[in-house]
Amino acid sequence: MRHEVGRRCGTGGHSKTRVILKGSQAGWQTAPGQQDSLGRRSARHVAAPARKRLLRSGYGDTQVSSGPTSESGGFRARLGRIRRRITQRDPAAGPFRLPARLSTWVGARWQRYKARHGCSGPVVEREHERYWLANQATREVIWDRDLAVGRMKWNDALTGAFGYAPHELSTYQAWYERVHPEDRERVVSRQRAAVEGNAVTWIDEYRFCCRSGNYHTVLERGFIVRDARGRACRMVGSVVDTTDRRRAEETVRRYHDLLNGIIEGSGDLIAAMDVNFRFLALNRAYQAEVKRLFGADIQVGSSLRDITTPNPADMDCLIDLWTRALHGEEFTETHELGDPGRDRRYYEIRFSSIRDREGRLIGAAHIVRDVTERKRIEHRLQLTQFAVDHAAEPILRIDSAGHFMYVNEAACRLLGYTRDELLQMTVFDIDPLNPADLWPERWREVKERGAYNLESIYRRKSGETFPVEIAVTHLQHEGRDFCYAFVRDISAYKRAEEALRRVNAELARSNSDLEQFASIVSHDLRSPMLTISGYVFLLSSELGEQLSDEARNMLEAIRCTVDQMNELLKGLLGYSRVGRGGLNLARCQVDAVLRTVLTSLTAELQAAQARVMHGPMPEVRADELLLVQVFQNLISNAIKYRGVLPPEVHITAAQEPGRWVFSVADNGIGIPPEHRERIFGMFQRLHADESKYGGTGIGLATCKKIVEQHGGRIWAEANEPQGSVFRFTLPR
Repeated sequence: MRHEVGRRCGTGGHSKTRVILKGSQAGWQTAPGQQDSLGRRSARHVAAPARKRLLRSGYGDTQVSSGPTSESGGFRARLGRIRRRITQRDPAAGPFRLPARLSTWVGARWQRYKARHGCSGPVVEREHERYWLANQATREVIWDRDLAVGRMKWNDALTGAFGYAPHELSTYQAWYERVHPEDRERVVSRQRAAVEGNAVTWIDEYRFCCRSGNYHTVLERGFIVRDARGRACRMVGSVVDTTDRRRAEETVRRYHDLLNGIIEGSGDLIAAMDVNFRFLALNRAYQAEVKRLFGADIQVGSSLRDITTPNPADMDCLIDLWTRALHGEEFTETHELGDPGRDRRYYEIRFSSIRDREGRLIGAAHIVRDVTERKRIEHRLQLTQFAVDHAAEPILRIDSAGHFMYVNEAACRLLGYTRDELLQMTVFDIDPLNPADLWPERWREVKERGAYNLESIYRRKSGETFPVEIAVTHLQHEGRDFCYAFVRDISAYKRAEEALRRVNAELARSNSDLEQFASIVSHDLRSPMLTISGYVFLLSSELGEQLSDEARNMLEAIRCTVDQMNELLKGLLGYSRVGRGGLNLARCQVDAVLRTVLTSLTAELQAAQARVMHGPMPEVRADELLLVQVFQNLISNAIKYRGVLPPEVHITAAQEPGRWVFSVADNGIGIPPEHRERIFGMFQRLHADESKYGGTGIGLATCKKIVEQHGGRIWAEANEPQGSVFRFTLPR
């Protein structure tokens, strides 16, 4: 026999040194990390009370102590040398063997200890046999561990559970090595604490490596056997493979988390209640809504009957609904709940019963959905449907085959049919311009264009036909194509259009005649004026010295009148030509237009000592020649109707949404407010003194006509402190 004494290096490593005691009956081997009780108490089994411990337990000190105190000093010194040899030798060199004399002494002491404590004998052997037979009979994995020698025994269930034969795990070290590395320190520390303390049982769960190499989760329970002195000497326990249970628990947990996530993530209010009106389950949304409606905080276990609320009518309604559900009724209803003075909302409540496996009713559940918005939409749809049904214009809904799906009352009145009659008819029955053979082409056009307007002819029940304008809109809903037709009877419009066409044709002829008349008049009248002007010139030249002053003044008056008549005819001819050939619209720079105008008015500006100032001008889309005429007329008027001071003209441009506003401001005599509209009429002059101001009264009328043909307008305002401002707009 040999006695193995384990030690652990104090540097924190897990190497071990075995001391072989020949001839002894005891044996143990300390695993890395094992508590002191597994080595120290085994050493006490060997040492006699009168001697000091032969082996000192612990993991940083040597495990071989000095010999008995009664031995000679030489024997003690010999033990000291043995201790030094154990602590200083290389652990990888193999087991260290004690001398034969010392081994014999240790063995004898171990036998005396066993006899003293009743650890041998037929009774013990029989009890041990009965115990082991019981272990072998059970289906659980049973183990028996001798703390003194570090040996473990297993029943045959070990093979079926983990694939090992019992002798393969006969040592503590073999068991320890199959514990998952991440669990070893925890398991050993808990086991050590139980053995060293006063615990009677030990339980732990860890991962254990099977023969297949897979780790299974096991639950191990142990019973600690102690001697008369309370020292642990043996452990007996069982091992249960909990892998399947753990997997099932994990599956249940994931399913529970999934279900809880679905319930909590749902926008619906969900709750369950037992037959005593106590809540079995509810989600946070349900709690929040109950808090909002009734001002009550509820949780699992709360009773519906205990809730006090300022809305007793709503609570009575809920209790009645739950009572029906707790009697096994399943139903769905919509109710309006909430404070009557505040926000009442609609809820769709679906109740279902909860039964156990035997079919007994144990409670009820309901799912509550806030359908207030849906109710409001339904209400709006009802109002919309009412408005469509009673709309003034006929409305038809047509499917892809041309059948009427819906007609309103106005359509029935327009066509002379009842609604039932029209719903049995097609478009081809009332529209002679859309026969059945052309309908597929018409339907393709409807789908491609989506929405458009067209004109057609409808036939009434009486056979009368009339023109209609139809606004068609294509829609697709739930995989079906259809279109809405909004119909308008345009008979009166067509009659008015025909009348307007005749009036416009007459007006065009009248305008043409007027323009032709103006041209003829201006040309025909200018010839006599030229003749008169020529005779006046001849009379002045031939009879100049013979004419009296009165005759000379009369000839001058005739000449001025002829000149004024020529100017009037020229202005009239220019006015009639404005826009006759259409506008030549193009992008033009207003700066260039002003340079052209100022160049043409150079003589007038110098004669009047006038100044014309302007800032940066924009680019506009206009007829450049006509725009030159507008600015020329406005600047000429500013020079003509000047005051005492030299004329000053300021031209600006301001940008507004969709247009430009041009301003021509002067410091002249101004225009009274009551005449600011009249001055834009034909032949309208404010000053009768023609010798001072002159003019024909056509210039501003021409400006107005040009601006309006460009899509703008022109007006006059007062200029502070004196003068006038003429403003006109042009599109951007």
